[in-house]
Amino acid sequence: IGHSTVYSKVLGNIDQNVMQGMLTTIVNLVMVPVSLIAKYVFEQLGPTIWWVTVVVVMIGGIVLWLGTIRRMENCIGQVKEPDAIE
Repeated sequence: IGHSTVYSKVLGNIDQNVMQGMLTTIVNLVMVPVSLIAKYVFEQLGPTIWWVTVVVVMIGGIVLWLGTIRRMENCIGQVKEPDAIE
């Protein structure tokens, strides 16, 4: 499931055009500097540092995900039943 699908479920039964457009714009704007930084790091330091950075960021994301998984589980019922969201 893509981030836009999850975001759509979070927004619920509202007109999502503007919010989905903003999400797409922000994701695309973030991709530009990340690509430039990756190119610079790869050229200056080689692939090892870049892969170590990627692994560390991924582990950080997993740790954050594990720390919030119980909150996510509590929200699953709300996403399945959007009328229950208040």
